[in-house]
Amino acid sequence: MIRFLLYLVISFIYVTGCHAQSANLKNRFNQVNQTLRTYVIGTNEYMPYYIKTEGDRWEYKKFSLSYEYPNLILEYIIGGKVKYPGYHSGIKEGKYKVIIPISSTIEYPGSYTLIGQKSYNNTTINIINEEGLTKYSNGKASLLKQFSIYGDEELTAKKFASELKELQRLILNENFQGKLGTVERRSSSSSPKKNSNTTPTTPTKKIGKYVQ
Repeated sequence: MIRFLLYLVISFIYVTGCHAQSANLKNRFNQVNQTLRTYVIGTNEYMPYYIKTEGDRWEYKKFSLSYEYPNLILEYIIGGKVKYPGYHSGIKEGKYKVIIPISSTIEYPGSYTLIGQKSYNNTTINIINEEGLTKYSNGKASLLKQFSIYGDEELTAKKFASELKELQRLILNENFQGKLGTVERRSSSSSPKKNSNTTPTTPTKKIGKYVQ
């Protein structure tokens, strides 16, 4: 009986430990999102150069990182503040999500190959996973080996890369298997339909999501 109780206690400590976030982990997670909101950081759809030159017409309406074991989830929405003839056609509006396994490699400076020569770019951060990163572009999924994030300047990219690597290190070291931030769910088309014969009920107020 004593052995059984001891086993339950150890199991409880292990399970709660995997799902409990340390103050250091929470602070680092919040800092990563603060950097995303504050600094000039972009993606292939909207590069930092265009953020500066086209900033009066375009914006990241959302740019946030969350975590749901075992993946980091980067979400961003690109939209136009003002539309008129002459806006840059290379900027792709839409809703994007990138699912990043926590085991992925975060490479900074980001490498690239040009005419058979490998070089590095101090404003590029490459996230690499040979088994695949899942990227949703307006709801359509693709599997990528690499996804890149860009800073407008070397120090911007270096700052974000350092914070992102530290967040990854803490999650792995603490064996954190819970959630951080708000994870947006995809709507399911297979939801059961309501019976048309049922009596309508009074709508209830929805509880807002917790945002860190």
